[in-house]
Amino acid sequence: SGKQDLINHSLDALFPEKQENGVSSGDFSLVQIDKAMKMGMIRFEFNHKKLTGEIFPTEVILTKVKMFDKVFIHANVRDITSRLEAQKEINKTKKMLSQIMNASSPLCSISRDFKIIGANDALMELLGYSSGQNILGKKCYEILGLQCCGTDNCFLKKCTLSNKLEIGEYTLKNVHGKSIDCSIHVNPLRNEYGEIIGIVESISDISQLKKQQVEILTKNKLIAEKNWLIKSQKRFNDEIRGDFTLKLLCKKIINFLAEFVDAQAGTIYTYNQKRNFMEFQASYIIDETICKKNYKIGNGLVGIATEKNRIMNITDIDKIHLSIDTVVGKIVPNQLLAIPFTFQNTVLGVLELATISKFTQKNINFLTSIVDDLGIAVNLAYVHQETKQLLSETQQQAAELEVQQEELRVANETLEKNSEKLKKASSDLKRQQEELRLINQ
Repeated sequence: SGKQDLINHSLDALFPEKQENGVSSGDFSLVQIDKAMKMGMIRFEFNHKKLTGEIFPTEVILTKVKMFDKVFIHANVRDITSRLEAQKEINKTKKMLSQIMNASSPLCSISRDFKIIGANDALMELLGYSSGQNILGKKCYEILGLQCCGTDNCFLKKCTLSNKLEIGEYTLKNVHGKSIDCSIHVNPLRNEYGEIIGIVESISDISQLKKQQVEILTKNKLIAEKNWLIKSQKRFNDEIRGDFTLKLLCKKIINFLAEFVDAQAGTIYTYNQKRNFMEFQASYIIDETICKKNYKIGNGLVGIATEKNRIMNITDIDKIHLSIDTVVGKIVPNQLLAIPFTFQNTVLGVLELATISKFTQKNINFLTSIVDDLGIAVNLAYVHQETKQLLSETQQQAAELEVQQEELRVANETLEKNSEKLKKASSDLKRQQEELRLINQ
């Protein structure tokens, strides 16, 4: 509004009906004018109202003035909205600083030139300082030594730029060299004009929480690995379940395991008890015609693994020992595993797997976990094979016995016929002898 509009309004239109303390604005202003007439000048705070209806705080100075033998009251009115807001920030900062000194959690205040201007006992204890030591005036990066110090992630830099709360997790070292995982909350620190003059850092020791998190993650990892191992073992057992010949079973075993652990080649040998050597059964990728058919116990990687009954993990492979044929030529593997499997403490076979990269510990653990299942499966195949062989031999013996029984029956019938003939001949001979005796008489 213009100056003339303002003049045309009464004073009542320039302030609200009541002040914040509930006193009538008109009555309050009359009291202040009376004081100014008596004292000559008075200063006070008073809420005014704009012509738009907006209420705002002001500082009013009333001065008694004499002019032309008349007495006037001169009013100087100043909008103090910004000042009050700044005062609120000051009060907030003072309260924050008071909390720093009395808080149970570690707190400190830092100026814009990186100097520590306030620190409570909890922070001193966290940093390993005694109560008699003083860190005030020292640079924050010298005392705290956070990883973010001296970088663009510096809390002081970030907080003064963003003008808001900054949060982060860092590791600090106390004076004894102990690393402490901390959660840090940083707020701007303001002066009476609302200007940022530094920051207030609240530091929480989360070392125990971090330790618990690591323990939980480790446990979860172990549970996940155990679940994976159980599922993998089930897949393997499902694959080899059934009535298979020894050779077919070994072929299924080597194919499944080589593909499962990402091996590029593999063989499987079983123990021949009668001849006391390891006998080739099946291979993966490698041409079976070039595989050695047997190993004596203690000879070759297969024989050594059998003799020692432990996994052989070879990373220094002689090129002559093994190579893998591919369309681009022969490739020498980077790692070779020879894994013996047993049944009732007797080695029944050895599994050999080769890779051009490296077997993961996870896969090695899996292979180690199934050696008993391998032993049971191969032993069962042995039993089935021997049972079939015994059945075949029994059936053959039964057939031979049946033939012998038939031959014996025929022989008995012939013997019986011959016996009848002999009896008849004997009877005829007696009769002839009796006739001859009668004739001779």
